[in-house]
Amino acid sequence: MANGYTNTTTYYIETGNLYNDRLQPILIQATLATGGDNAVGYVLSLCYDFHLHVAVSTIPCSFDAYTTGDNGNVFQVLNNADSTRSTAYIYDPLNRIAQAYTETTSGANCWGETYSPMATAPVCFLPLRASTPGEISPTAPG
Repeated sequence: MANGYTNTTTYYIETGNLYNDRLQPILIQATLATGGDNAVGYVLSLCYDFHLHVAVSTIPCSFDAYTTGDNGNVFQVLNNADSTRSTAYIYDPLNRIAQAYTETTSGANCWGETYSPMATAPVCFLPLRASTPGEISPTAPG
């Protein structure tokens, strides 16, 4: 699909998206093209790895079949326009994100984060009750 013609109408952006049978994105892509469908380069090209139990081999995305995962969590996002911005994610046993990082280990686009649950996280949540209009206060269960 062609979108966003430029002032000179020589270049345009062509988009293409691919989804798996769960409607999760496998490829989200936009390329700069000239007349005659000649691609000049990627504006955006992201491949999403959900650790499916089947291999994905759609150009430019290629992932092996995995025996773990396949629960809706994205495990990596490959950036085909700028590989230094490709990211990977690790989850804890409760499927909460535990780590996020770039796949490159140096350079300006290198980053990493580690997340952990709060040690003082509440075991249960108190419902909120409006005692008077505009005021909300927690109520004890029971």
